[in-house]
Amino acid sequence: PVGLGGKGNAGVAGLITQIPGSIGYVELAYAEQNHLPVSAIKNQAGNFIRPTLESVSLAANIPLPPDTRVSLTNTKASKGYPISGFTWIILYKEQHYSGRSKTRAKALVDLLWWCIHQAQRYNEGLLYGKLPPAAVKIGERILKSITYNGKPLLKQGY
Repeated sequence: PVGLGGKGNAGVAGLITQIPGSIGYVELAYAEQNHLPVSAIKNQAGNFIRPTLESVSLAANIPLPPDTRVSLTNTKASKGYPISGFTWIILYKEQHYSGRSKTRAKALVDLLWWCIHQAQRYNEGLLYGKLPPAAVKIGERILKSITYNGKPLLKQGY
């Protein structure tokens, strides 16, 4: 890499506003909230796409592998913004560790279930794209596999 690096959205935005002709990458929400100019960027399909909630969500609407290892950068989605990404949460499959209570483990799994379902209605107001159905389905499968003492924390039919 070449150039200057800024720390976080504010650091990058500070640099690009001080240096004429410079470019940088910040989160869509930060760019919108701070009225920063954005550019249409050519994606893998050859389309020039501007960053919007819709184009970011479309970037994620691609076939996802069961292990979730995927990059949305240069997405194959024809109308997807090519510099998009997921936010990941890493957790232990077996939640009985380091004195962790079953109540705490269950609360975590319930919270994550809520995040991929009911909480999606808040995404637009926060300027985040909604998860596509394929990502929700994989999230459900993963959450249903989380255990405490070897037993699933989510009830069947959840």
